[in-house]
Amino acid sequence: MKSDPRLHNRTPIALLKLLMSPTASQAETLTSSVEQGARTVLATQIFSQLISIASLALLLRWIAPAEYGLLAAVTPALMLPRMFAALGTSAATVQRHAITSDETSAIFWLQLAASMVAALITAACGPWLAWQLSEPRLALLCYALAGSTIAGSLGATHLAILERELKLVALSRVRLLAQLAGAVAAIAVAYQKPTAAALVAQQYGELLTLSIGGWLVTRWRPAWPRFSRSHTTLAQFSGLTSLAQVIFYVAQNLHLLLLPLLLPENFRTALGLYTQAYNLMLKPVLLVTSPLTSVLLAGISRAREARHDPSPVVARLFRMTAILLFPVASGTFATAMELMPLLGGSNWKTAGTILAILAPVILVQGMLNLAAYVMMAYSRLVVLVAMSLVSLVMLVQSALLALWATNISFSAGDEALEATIRLAMVTSVVTCLVIAPPQLWLMLQSTGLSARTILLPLLRPLRAAVIMGAIVMLARSVLLRFDTLGDLARLSILVPLGVALYLLLAWPDVRWLRGILAGGLTSTVSDEKPTPKIPTSKRRK
Repeated sequence: MKSDPRLHNRTPIALLKLLMSPTASQAETLTSSVEQGARTVLATQIFSQLISIASLALLLRWIAPAEYGLLAAVTPALMLPRMFAALGTSAATVQRHAITSDETSAIFWLQLAASMVAALITAACGPWLAWQLSEPRLALLCYALAGSTIAGSLGATHLAILERELKLVALSRVRLLAQLAGAVAAIAVAYQKPTAAALVAQQYGELLTLSIGGWLVTRWRPAWPRFSRSHTTLAQFSGLTSLAQVIFYVAQNLHLLLLPLLLPENFRTALGLYTQAYNLMLKPVLLVTSPLTSVLLAGISRAREARHDPSPVVARLFRMTAILLFPVASGTFATAMELMPLLGGSNWKTAGTILAILAPVILVQGMLNLAAYVMMAYSRLVVLVAMSLVSLVMLVQSALLALWATNISFSAGDEALEATIRLAMVTSVVTCLVIAPPQLWLMLQSTGLSARTILLPLLRPLRAAVIMGAIVMLARSVLLRFDTLGDLARLSILVPLGVALYLLLAWPDVRWLRGILAGGLTSTVSDEKPTPKIPTSKRRK
């Protein structure tokens, strides 16, 4: 069935009204259009990750871990001002029920001005970092990267408009093209000069392409700003959103702050290994959750305004994420020692140990990301900021205590690598066992959703993933006895074994997921009780 082209440019409110329409043909047409868009977004996202992994494997073999460590050392000086400059305006643009053209223009100019200030802050941090860490190249990196914040802000509002209008196919294509441009730029520079300069080129290639693509795809153009009192509520939401995002970033990237300060003489290689292992751990999380967060924020906000119950869709999104990510976490834990050297070569073997230790974080990080966007959609930003602060304090205390208890000599050679391994252990244990369970429960309960209803169905795929991982690890221990088998040969045996085991152990959940992907999030699957429809008279009330 072909989708109706009239649906493609509808706002979320128009789509929601059509969904609530009693006309069956309209609902069927909408479902077909949404499903077609969802499949395109998923295919684009998978292709995006393939490009990312292929370019990463090539760059890891050309660029030494120490060069990645240099970039990681300046990343906080780049990202923290950039996130404050974003002002949370993208989330505010998507979340609001109605937003005028004047408000959108004000967001654009305010964000552009803030990005210029952020660029100056990044540049100013360069000399201090170079002096603090005794590495003159850090100043040059800060100067070079400062302008990338401005490059990204030029199209941020346009991309937020695409999210608000749920034009996810166009948005995914722009992001895919930007990622490809960044990868080509990095590879071209690395071929001539395999240093951190290639990673700088990757930033500019991706951000400039994103901004240009946003302007080309979106018809909206900013007018000269006219600020009014109506912008106060928007500014409050944006400020709290920005603060929550900054706290989340610091908590997730604590290693970028601690390792250079605690290991000033040996930070480059250790930080490069840790950062790339951490980024590789996050790739499956972003692959699964990135297409869903835009739908969550816009969809829940619109549904609540129309007095529609969004909880069934939220529960299904959490279950989808668990079914997809739990086996990835278990499989990564079992095969990381083969995966990282296969991607980057022998220089990255230690990163395999770090990746294996961090792999359990995949179990909870996707859930935490989704829960944070649910809270944004429900405007529970004060609670979100408070929870984020508590998590950050717990992680900082645990990391500092672990590093202090080991009595590390920060000037010694290999002990810098030992510090990264201990930091990975603390991050994994505290995040998975101490922070995530109560925080997930409280985040969902604070929105009025039933945490029990959403989280309990996740236990079955979790159990299947744990059993699968244990069997794969046992098989790996057997394969290690054969010296003739290399990393690629072991992975070619272990990965199909893990997939087959998970399909067998979690078949009811896999069958449910297949039905959801085939029929859309609004479909009813055989092992679910259908959600009762609200009578039209009650719904209008």
